[in-house]
This record gives sequence, structure tokens and C-alpha cells, in this order.
Amino acid sequence: MLQDATVSRMKTDRVMWNTNFLSGRHLKNFGLACVGSLMILTIALIVTDHTTAQDVINNPFAGKALYQTHCLRCHGALGDGKGPAVASLIVPPRDFHTPESIAKSDFELRSIIIWGLVFSDMHSWGFHLTPQEIRNLISYIRELAPYQPRI
Repeated sequence: MLQDATVSRMKTDRVMWNTNFLSGRHLKNFGLACVGSLMILTIALIVTDHTTAQDVINNPFAGKALYQTHCLRCHGALGDGKGPAVASLIVPPRDFHTPESIAKSDFELRSIIIWGLVFSDMHSWGFHLTPQEIRNLISYIRELAPYQPRI
């Protein structure tokens, strides 16, 4: 009799555990644990990251050297798209002084520099330049043609 009661109790415990697990209580606790872990990881990354927006300094002088090395032959010394190689190009290079160009955000310029432009001779520089060099290059382009947002 005692053995039957023990077996019956074990079966009941097993069924209750399965129904509790399937009821969502354990899943809810697991979800809360995941959210808590993500919050702790985010806080840890924020605390340990020592780079702030004020730490990143764009250097237009370094950007000018890069521009002269990589961009001048197509875009020209003034950024007007009249460089020495323009005669051999099928698609004319961008004139940075046009309303369309000066309205481009730094993000748009960065994307173009990194990925290039399809169906043009503007190829990608993302594998050749570091992120800091790209920021320096954009700061020099902004000196040639300052940003003016679309209105």
C-alpha cells in the first residue's frame, strides 16, 4: 500500500511540474531573467566604453591629405567635380557644391565613401580607410562645401 501511494505521489508531482512549466510561470521567469541579463550587459558596456562624442576629433588637415591622395583626381581640388581624370570617366564625379550634395548628411557621405555608388566610378573605400580617416575626409569635404540641410 505504501509503495502504491509513493508511486501515485510521484506521478502526481510529475504531472504538476509539467502543467506548471507549460502554464508559463517558468517561461515568464526565464524571460525576466533574459531581460535582466540584457540590461546588465548594456549597463556594463556603457560603463566600460570610454569613447564619447567629445573624444572623437575630426581632423580636416588629415582629411585634406587623404582627399589629395584618393579623391582629387576625380572630384578636383575645389570639390567641383573637375579633376584631371574626369575626361576618362563615363559618369561625371559629384560636385560637392551643388544643392543636392551640400544637403547630404554626414551619414550619407559616410555611406557613399564606405560602399561607393552603383553604376559610377565611385568605388568603395571602406576596406582602404579607417573609420577615423573617413571622418577626417568628411570634415575636409565639409570645409570645401559646408552642410546646408534641405528645407
